[in-house]
Amino acid sequence: MVDYDQVSQAINTAFGEELVYQPAGGAKAKVVPGVFTDAYKTAFQDGQGGVGWVTTAPSAGFRLADLPRPPAKDDRITRKKTGESFLVFEQQPDGMGWVHLKLKKL
Repeated sequence: MVDYDQVSQAINTAFGEELVYQPAGGAKAKVVPGVFTDAYKTAFQDGQGGVGWVTTAPSAGFRLADLPRPPAKDDRITRKKTGESFLVFEQQPDGMGWVHLKLKKL
């Protein structure tokens, strides 16, 4: 059987960085490891000779056990290494202890 918590910890060790997680409403902030992904745009062909674009929002993945409480809309995440801040606008838990958060840059 796969221990998904160990897998999540290994992902954080390999790809994670320190992020400051500040719950909305003024609760105490906590430094937690997480995997940050910048926004990007990629082109695609529409099959009729045209080209379109797919744009993604910045995002961060976390072990739910590392967060001070379950994530919510308007929680704030700050990257320690750059100082950039973001607001959570969508949560996508995977059902195995990891959550992927879509972010909006402040």
